[in-house]
Amino acid sequence: MAGTGYIASFLRIEADGIKPSTSPVALGLDTLMALQLRNRIARNTGLKIPTTVVWAYPTTTALATSLLNRIDPASQE
Repeated sequence: MAGTGYIASFLRIEADGIKPSTSPVALGLDTLMALQLRNRIARNTGLKIPTTVVWAYPTTTALATSLLNRIDPASQE
């Protein structure tokens, strides 16, 4: 999944080791890293997203799905 790969790249870990049901906290993401990740996502997508976006979703899949839906609302259909 692209979202998992993006997070793995950010954390400099292997994407194969991340299950889609893994929480960002379980990956070792702390508050500063979450803010940096959010800033990178916002910069790369042009989205205005809240600073708490990483904590608002319980899994990497949920976070990626939410971001995809913001980028392409038609993907929800």
